[in-house]
Parts: sequence; structure tokens; C-alpha cells
Amino acid sequence: MITEVDSQRTQDELPEYVKFDAPASTDEVLVAAAKLGDHQAFLALWRRHSSRVLKTTYRITGSREDAEDAIQDAWMKAYLHLNTFDGRAQFATWLTRIAINSSLMILRRKRPALRLLWISATVIPGSIGRPQAPKRRNQHGGFARFGRCRLIQ
Repeated sequence: MITEVDSQRTQDELPEYVKFDAPASTDEVLVAAAKLGDHQAFLALWRRHSSRVLKTTYRITGSREDAEDAIQDAWMKAYLHLNTFDGRAQFATWLTRIAINSSLMILRRKRPALRLLWISATVIPGSIGRPQAPKRRNQHGGFARFGRCRLIQ
């Protein structure tokens, strides 16, 4: 049942089945409140954006556990640095960039360390057996070490 409401009437005069809903707060309003210390506003931002950001981190990391670690790190950084958010971009864009960076850092930490192996290096007396690349004169008249190296894993 739809009832027309006279704009002069107050909420108390309306029948109980007619209610005015407050409009949903925008991200800008929630960020401003969170900057002032309103934890409920930050929780509202978390509820609004967590699902989408989790999907983004999962696409990058390929693992649920790593995606959850990345989103946790992203939200912690967003909370700690909320005062640096200046509103030039949307909050969702800012948070997504933080989450992407957190995801990439997780992948970097998991990547095996790459080592370089000197090929055709010579051992110079007094170097205690460490391979040294031969010295050659560079274009500026100084000496530079030249050698070939190969990437090994």
C-alpha cells in the first residue's frame, strides 16, 4: 500500500508503516568521519569495499590465503594513513591501489631469490679464491670490471 505524504507532516504524525529512510552515506562523508575517529564510519567503508578489493587481490595473488593477507595489510595501511587521503581520487581507487601494492609485495616475498654466477671469471692472487672479473680500461681512462654473468635459480 503506497500512501502519499504531505510534506508538512512530521514523522510522528505519519502512520507507522510509512518511514523516511536516511540516504546512504557517501564515501566522502564516511572518510571524513573516520578521519575524526569514528570507528563505525571506517567499519562502514570496510563493509562497502572489502568484497571487491578481496576479488582484486585474489586475481593478483592466485591464492585465497595470500589474498586475505594482502587485504588485511591494505586495510591496516588505509587505517594508519587515512589522514593522508586527500580526496583527489575516490576512496575505492585509493584503497584498491594500496591492495594491489600489498598483493605485489606478497608475491615478491615469495619469489625465489635470484643468484648471479660469474662465467669465465679469473681468480686474482690475494683474493682468497673469490672469482674476479678481469679489469679493462673504460672510455674515461679508468678501470672497470667486465665479465659475463648468468642468471641461475
